[in-house]
Amino acid sequence: GNVLRRHWAEKVGRNAAADHPICRRIEERAASAGVAGFKLVGAGGGGHLLAAVPASHRRRAVAALEELGLARVSVRPVASGLIRQGVQPRWTATTTEER
Repeated sequence: GNVLRRHWAEKVGRNAAADHPICRRIEERAASAGVAGFKLVGAGGGGHLLAAVPASHRRRAVAALEELGLARVSVRPVASGLIRQGVQPRWTATTTEER
């Protein structure tokens, strides 16, 4: 959570466009719901919110963010990044390196 929080603060410090009122609203709501840290990922506003949430705050955080119109997508970490829960990747780091 701390790493995500620091990264977001640095991003906003370097890019004033990231300090958008909607982003501030998400940040406030996330913090009040127990989210340890988050960052927006993806190109040009069409991406995802990556949040670190302690298990004890998960339901409250999901509900608070859904109230803002965000949809939950479960992911799990793998060596090459993150993949959606229940979805098999079409490629892995080893298959792309072999090509």
